[in-house]
Amino acid sequence: MKELVEKDGLPPRWRDRYIQGENDRVFSDHYPDREAAIAAADALNPGLREAIATRTSDPALLRSTQLKVDKALESKRRLQDEEALMLAEAIRRHAGDSRPDPESLKLATEAEPYMVCAHPLDWR
Repeated sequence: MKELVEKDGLPPRWRDRYIQGENDRVFSDHYPDREAAIAAADALNPGLREAIATRTSDPALLRSTQLKVDKALESKRRLQDEEALMLAEAIRRHAGDSRPDPESLKLATEAEPYMVCAHPLDWR
């Protein structure tokens, strides 16, 4: 998951979201599918909006930050929707294509660990 971060009055920017683990370890925030990630983001966003609202007492600065955040969230969501549509269209167009035999694929030695799927092209 990505999170939107604003620092020192600079425009908000996206970065990887990390969560605290045991023994001061930090883990990347991953979800099994898009729906789970969207549900988690929808649950997190209201709390983050409240945190933004408590950081500043200047109403103009607060409104400006809220608008920047709303714009960035809308932009990210539109991009994700567009990518999902492109993936669905690619899958539809190539649904009937024949797949190569996994044994016939030649991989560089350093890429061998990525050959973990039962079928290398069935990554969905």
